[in-house]
Amino acid sequence: PITAIVDEVYIAIRNIDWILLLSLFEKLNKQAEKAQRAVHARVPRIYFRVLLDIEDELNSSFDDKDARKRMSSSNAKAFMSLRQRVCFYITL
Repeated sequence: PITAIVDEVYIAIRNIDWILLLSLFEKLNKQAEKAQRAVHARVPRIYFRVLLDIEDELNSSFDDKDARKRMSSSNAKAFMSLRQRVCFYITL
């Protein structure tokens, strides 16, 4: 379950599909929460790796102003929402 979501996340990162990545990020958080309850307060390592990879991709895309301007409005909205959520989860 969580590894399948991780594979889909990396495909979405490769395709630069922020809308799909946002929905997968929400699914990943739900799965990580379930895994944490099952293993008694231990979050899987793969969750942190994916979180950092998403953050790296977000930062590199945020620095590219031309790419941000070329995004569709729905893609840009998902990008900014994902960026805020990832920053929130990293600071926890």
